[in-house]
Amino acid sequence: MRSVRDGEDWLLRLEEHEVLPDVLATWARDEGIRGAAVLAGIGLVRDTEVGYLREGRYETHRFVEPLELLALAGSIAWEGGNPSVHLHLTGSRADHSVVGGHLIRSTIALLGEISIRNYPGRTFRRPPIPGTSLSALSVGSGPGR
Repeated sequence: MRSVRDGEDWLLRLEEHEVLPDVLATWARDEGIRGAAVLAGIGLVRDTEVGYLREGRYETHRFVEPLELLALAGSIAWEGGNPSVHLHLTGSRADHSVVGGHLIRSTIALLGEISIRNYPGRTFRRPPIPGTSLSALSVGSGPGR
């Protein structure tokens, strides 16, 4: 991965074989990112597993073939001493049909370009939603409130 920063905006260039969301968690830890928004992502991915939330559980589907990454969005929080990356992915198949969902895992097939906005001085969290097995983003307090 290569990255460039301008203020609190980052542009990341992911390389073939890097795995989402793991590569973003490692980057966030290395850069000290504790609260950020993943604004956009494009590229080519493969071995993509996405989920659809149904009755409190994710039903997953795996797409082995390459997908043109049309959109990637989400957030980076901090939970249990580690980055917590939550992403949604939209991808196009070779026949131009579109698939997507909650990203479980995806491998960069050629390259990926991801835009991220950091919120310095903030630590986003993911506390549990009572009565479910899910958690929700909490932006908490910090500068700019």
